[in-house]
Amino acid sequence: MSEITIYSYGSLSGPDGAKGRDGLVLPLDRPVTLAEVLDRVKAPRERVKLVMVNHRAVSQDQQVVPGDRVALFPQEYVLFPDWHGFRM
Repeated sequence: MSEITIYSYGSLSGPDGAKGRDGLVLPLDRPVTLAEVLDRVKAPRERVKLVMVNHRAVSQDQQVVPGDRVALFPQEYVLFPDWHGFRM
């Protein structure tokens, strides 16, 4: 599988089909940083509060590989205390 699926929630959801359960499939032929993924999908970093890869909160320097599931959560989402270190 040489793609990742990106799910965006709340105000990060756009007309590109990346809203919630629908997801946006992004071709990916090599591992890249999460920062590169955000740039490729034009996600405004200042509005991204939390990113999860495969259901785990991660930092922006996390490597994303083909087959991964990426979820983007905006500032208005309530976060749990154990995610504190991963807020952007």
